[in-house]
Amino acid sequence: MTNLLEQAVQDTVRNEEWKYTNVLHLLKNNYSAIPRTEPASVPAAEADTIVVENGVVTRLCDGATVEPTITRHDAVRSTATASPFYTLNASAALYTVQVVVPANTRRTRHVTVKIVSTSANANQFDAVRLRIVTMPGAEAVVHEVHEGGGAAQTLNITVTELVAHAGSVLEYVKKTQLPDNARHIGITLASVKANARVTTHTLCTGGPLVRNDLYVRLEEPGAEAYLNGLSVIGGHDHADNHTAVDHLAPHCHSDQLYKGIYHDASVGVFSGRIFVRPDAQKTTAYQSNRSLLIGDRAKVNSKPQLEIWADDVKCSHGATTGQLDAEALFYLRSRGLSLRQATDLLLDAFAAEMYNRLPSEQ
Repeated sequence: MTNLLEQAVQDTVRNEEWKYTNVLHLLKNNYSAIPRTEPASVPAAEADTIVVENGVVTRLCDGATVEPTITRHDAVRSTATASPFYTLNASAALYTVQVVVPANTRRTRHVTVKIVSTSANANQFDAVRLRIVTMPGAEAVVHEVHEGGGAAQTLNITVTELVAHAGSVLEYVKKTQLPDNARHIGITLASVKANARVTTHTLCTGGPLVRNDLYVRLEEPGAEAYLNGLSVIGGHDHADNHTAVDHLAPHCHSDQLYKGIYHDASVGVFSGRIFVRPDAQKTTAYQSNRSLLIGDRAKVNSKPQLEIWADDVKCSHGATTGQLDAEALFYLRSRGLSLRQATDLLLDAFAAEMYNRLPSEQ
């Protein structure tokens, strides 16, 4: 595993997609990987919760299965933009955890996947592979929550595949809230079929290294994708969000909105790409990145991109970066609020647009 990690890290050195996120420091730690084993028999629980601890499934929900073959479901991977860590995950993940929501399910299926990486003594590496499938006409909401703990360093690499078949609705929420000794690299791949809709919410509230790669393919007419993201970090945390939406068919729609609030000496990165292929006429695609820097040491690197090969489309992209409005702060303080209260109120208002898009109040 050490050689595979070194190769993946070295592949990022001259890779434009990793320009603002240096992962060479990962090679300073000697990570021990979980030995490859056959998937254990885990009884299904009543609650819709899956728990994966250090790469090992400890709890399954009804309808979830554990598959020993982890490289079979590879159709949605985009070879042009795949992360160098995709191969590392395929080699190190113990198995694939799969949830299939049956066709025409009458009620929305809610599933929570809790991924925990902890190590008390030696530095530890673990890889997790998930696959969520909504069959035609089905609806599902999936929460993927990443946590860390322990005294030693941990590195988690997770690959999540989302497949939304014709007419289905899939909403996916990913949240990372990690301590100073936990690092996470995630790759999410979504395949959206005819008249299906996938909505993603990527929330980052802490971690010295959090990298989220999100690749979406709109493969058949009428497919829709909505990508939302919010990073709120401080200290020396680093949050990197990379997106790529590939319009392959006509009459498809995508909309991306990523926001960030960066305190102290934290660093934010956003790189978004929209591809509109020659056959994807009547495409509508929009992308926006907005960032707030709190203090003089915080940084953000933003890179929105459009690549269009069709002529009958409506596409736009843009990015804004700034600090809190001094006049707004003065107005609120003149009404009796303290500086802290006024700041919090403005930050809440900035983030509220993203919270209001979440599928649940929780």
